[in-house]
Amino acid sequence: MKSVATLLLFGLTALAQQNPRVLEGSVVNSVTGLGIDGAKITLMSQGKGGIGVKNSVTDAAGNFHISGLAPGNYRVFAEKTGLTTPSVPSLHIDAATDPARLRFEMIPHAILRGHVFGVDGKPAAKVPVALGPQYATKTLTGDDGAFVFENVPPGRVSLVAFDGHVRTYFPAATDAASGESITVRPGEDQGGYEIRLQTANVYRIRGVVLDRAGKPSAGSIVSLSPGSAQYAGDSIRVVSRRDYDVQVE
Repeated sequence: MKSVATLLLFGLTALAQQNPRVLEGSVVNSVTGLGIDGAKITLMSQGKGGIGVKNSVTDAAGNFHISGLAPGNYRVFAEKTGLTTPSVPSLHIDAATDPARLRFEMIPHAILRGHVFGVDGKPAAKVPVALGPQYATKTLTGDDGAFVFENVPPGRVSLVAFDGHVRTYFPAATDAASGESITVRPGEDQGGYEIRLQTANVYRIRGVVLDRAGKPSAGSIVSLSPGSAQYAGDSIRVVSRRDYDVQVE
């Protein structure tokens, strides 16, 4: 019986290897429903032999075709600049039939436009503007005070303009909590966002860092952030017209 079972298993394995499966599908724009040309499709499997990867690129109609697939579990990814895939489906391929046709609905990114005006009401040129909530994406205003962010994923974002040491959050707030967020809609060119620069008192903070023995600590790194932040370890509370946390590392 054991030899019969072994032969049967060997036969099924050989049959699976001789009958590789085919995956077909399409990638479309979630707003227009039109096929997306040039999207990269990655099919990734992980088995005893390690990670296996197969790739394809969609044609002009948004269709793709991947052949030579062995039975197993896979993850499928669709990528293209300016578009987001909301979820990554898992896929099981068996030895008997080809998997069902896949359909990816990719969400188009948006464009965000606006202007920055100075305290005098005139357009503010060469002012840095950052896109939140992370504020890692930045741009500079033009001579007419205009700014633009392209390829902005849909969702809630915020804007901040930097004028020297003063930050102005859209539309005219000097602290983030008082600023207004913006809803970015898929595939839209959204404009009309005006930031009006504000003035604020600025302060210089001086001090000496001491170690636990009370001696000056050379080479310490001191960083300053709004007092709402919470830090672990040694910290100093500085009180003026506004509270700050000073973290010593």
